[in-house]
Formats: sequence, structure tokens, C-alpha cells
Amino acid sequence: MAMGLMLGFLGCQGISSGFYPVYAKPELPPMNWVECQIGMQCIPNEEYAGLREYSITIDGIVDKYENQTKIINGERTLWKIKK
Repeated sequence: MAMGLMLGFLGCQGISSGFYPVYAKPELPPMNWVECQIGMQCIPNEEYAGLREYSITIDGIVDKYENQTKIINGERTLWKIKK
């Protein structure tokens, strides 16, 4: 039981070299797909901006997690080392 509480309290953070932020996943904007040609689905132009913003935000979050993973794995440091 004590081990379960310790793992629940520490989680993966206790094993790694530091605490890292958790980023919230943005909500996917509502989209109304319409058939613009036979066999092809499209979204209206006014909804495209919301989908574009969502994609850019998700891409930024993925980049942040990739960088954190590299730091945890020792492939990158938090500080620039002067040579």
C-alpha cells in the first residue's frame, strides 16, 4: 500500500530529473463538413480558420513535449553550454 501511495504521489516526476509542465489539449473546433464535389468533403472557409488555429496549437504542444522528452533522456540540456 505504501508503494502504491508513493508511486501515486510521485508518478513519473519522482524518477525524472525534474518537474515538467503538463499542457492542456485544446478543444477541436466544431466543423460542419459539406460535400463540395461528388465524393469529396470540405469545410466552409469561416470554419477553416478555427481548424488552422487548432492545428498550429497542437503542433506547438507536440514540439514542447518532444523537447521535454529529449531533456529527460539526456539528449538536450535546459541550459546552453558555452564552449
